[in-house]
Amino acid sequence: MIVVLGSGQASQHVQDELKDRDEKFVVLGRSHYGSVEELLELIRDAEPVSVINCAAQRDIALCDKDPHAAAEANVLLPEAVSNAGFHQIYLSTDYVYDLNSENRLLHEDEPTKGALSVYGDSKWQGERKVLGLGGGVARISSPFGPRKSPLKASFIDFVGSSMNNLELPCDQHFKPTYMPDAAKVIVDLALEKATGVYHVTNEGTTDWALLAKFVREQVGNKAKVVAVRRKDQTRPEWGNLVNTKTPKLRHWAEAVVDYLRRPS
Repeated sequence: MIVVLGSGQASQHVQDELKDRDEKFVVLGRSHYGSVEELLELIRDAEPVSVINCAAQRDIALCDKDPHAAAEANVLLPEAVSNAGFHQIYLSTDYVYDLNSENRLLHEDEPTKGALSVYGDSKWQGERKVLGLGGGVARISSPFGPRKSPLKASFIDFVGSSMNNLELPCDQHFKPTYMPDAAKVIVDLALEKATGVYHVTNEGTTDWALLAKFVREQVGNKAKVVAVRRKDQTRPEWGNLVNTKTPKLRHWAEAVVDYLRRPS
């Protein structure tokens, strides 16, 4: 039995993977409990092998506005789950890094110096809690996939369908994560009760402007993409997460092509 926390985009892809494997699982979202104590009781009733924690406050602006809410979701909740004795795979992000000008490869054990945003800092703190209590961390980056985020429209769908010329950042570099690919690794980590940090991203680094240009080329959209420097101080300029611990995922471009060609 696997318990999946959260009901958003990452959770939905993890659920799909569990269904494909005929693994028993229970999904616990905010509508299922009123307090952390109630949540822990529900997890105990499920008697899970592991908990895959997809629950998070991911909105950067909201985290900056309400750091307490960010801490509740991204730090205190995962800490409580691990403290209660449950093995946990905690989904995290490249935003735990502070790199605004330094382009270097980020291996799983590369130390962080302090995140640029409340969101990134809260995820970093959540990582420390889970790792200190014998759990595992799976870092993803700019996720996309058939299951949609409840927070905002898919970037790939938007730039592919919009006929407007767009100005997009060329100074935010990352490794796009195709969630159907990542979910396979995340479920493996849970079933193995893995510990430590894992980078679960597709191969290849890009930026928002280059990604948009590639998508428009694939769908035949002739609208222009203009690369600009935004100098956003809340997001790392470089997010070159390197995977050295699990089988490497395919290149992000191959995953994007598959995504765009999927049956509607």
